[in-house]
Amino acid sequence: IEPMPAANILAIIGGVSILGRISMGRLSDHIGAKGALIICVGLFSASIFSLMPIKELWQFYLFAILFGFAYGGSVPQYPSLTAKLFGTKNVGKLFGIALLMATVGSAIGSLLGGRIYDLTNSYRLAFFIGGITLAIATIMCLGLKTTTYKPDKVN
Repeated sequence: IEPMPAANILAIIGGVSILGRISMGRLSDHIGAKGALIICVGLFSASIFSLMPIKELWQFYLFAILFGFAYGGSVPQYPSLTAKLFGTKNVGKLFGIALLMATVGSAIGSLLGGRIYDLTNSYRLAFFIGGITLAIATIMCLGLKTTTYKPDKVN
């Protein structure tokens, strides 16, 4: 991809992520954070799998819309789910740890993706692994028990 269309694709991801944050934040008020997260992680998986057959520039733009929406839409779900799963007493610390782990995972994934490209001269395997990992994460989200925590004790 030429530099200008690539920059446009990144800009679309960022812009659409704002729409995802707002709309999925609102939807989570109606269906719950767990349901909204399942939708977003499922869209993440679908967007990554969609990268493998891309041949035309317009397909990258379509990917950017799907990926950006899923990326942004998942963001408001994390603090809500953290509080529902573990209570609110230590939500800041727990959410911070979760974000740290996500950052470490992203860094490792990027390094592994680059290594896979160096070995195979293709990102196909990296995208496949990413898509499978996100599909597994979607299934794991189905098992989240968000109504079983006990409220924090008042001292």
